[in-house]
Amino acid sequence: MKVVIIGAGLAGITLAYLFKKEGVDVVVIEKDFVGSGETGYSTGVFPLEKDVLEFYREIEKYTRCYFQPVIYDHIRNGKRGKSVYIDGYNFSYYTSIVLEKEGVQFEVMNPFYRFRINGNRIKSAVTKRGEFRGDIFIVAAGASSPFIVNGMNMNFRWIRSLLLKPRKKFETVIYDEFVIKPEGERLIIREEKGEKVKVEVDVVNKVRGVDENFFNVVASYLEREYPDLMDASIERSWASLCSETGDPVKRFERPENLYVFAGFGCYGFGIIPGLAKKLVMEVLNG
Repeated sequence: MKVVIIGAGLAGITLAYLFKKEGVDVVVIEKDFVGSGETGYSTGVFPLEKDVLEFYREIEKYTRCYFQPVIYDHIRNGKRGKSVYIDGYNFSYYTSIVLEKEGVQFEVMNPFYRFRINGNRIKSAVTKRGEFRGDIFIVAAGASSPFIVNGMNMNFRWIRSLLLKPRKKFETVIYDEFVIKPEGERLIIREEKGEKVKVEVDVVNKVRGVDENFFNVVASYLEREYPDLMDASIERSWASLCSETGDPVKRFERPENLYVFAGFGCYGFGIIPGLAKKLVMEVLNG
């Protein structure tokens, strides 16, 4: 069996690792470099789950790299707990290096164009550098996935973020109107829900800025809830297009050998390992 994966972010790399572990031939196609999409800019933190950390330790042993996940105290709905932050880019990059040495074919800087379909099955993935045949095709291209698979039902939100440098260290993750996450000596503040958007091709291909109103809303929130952060300097602002679906794993009746593994928004590593394992078992069990 050969599996062709479109996308080399957290989702695509996790799938490539799990398929390779089962002895499956894998090709990963990426229009840019490994981890170049939302994975490289992820601000996600997620509740401390044992199975996720066990999978992460498994990857560390596999790559012989220690990625130093950071555990934070968090406050959500007034209740305290623990959250973990994992560097998605380093996870993807170093895992891909080992996977390539073990035979996984990586086609980076090679944009995907279309699928070549024969009857009810995909025959090959057509890219800038040629065609890649396979038995199963999985689209794991994040917010770009709907433009690869016509008719995919996905909703999107703009998630705007600010990088601040406060005078005093802030060590707790806050889940409220905004998510506040420590990033070394800095803080990332991002919207919890964001703005729903109608997706058009040019939306994904452009970088959306952060408007003045967003700065004012954040300032008003900090003044009310965290006045000690009001003197923090703003170092960077940006907006990401996050996808959200009811079911991040989709299989299509036509073509019958196509799956879509996308729609994780900012939660990435918190839910990808478990869903990826289920998808791999479904594919292998036919």
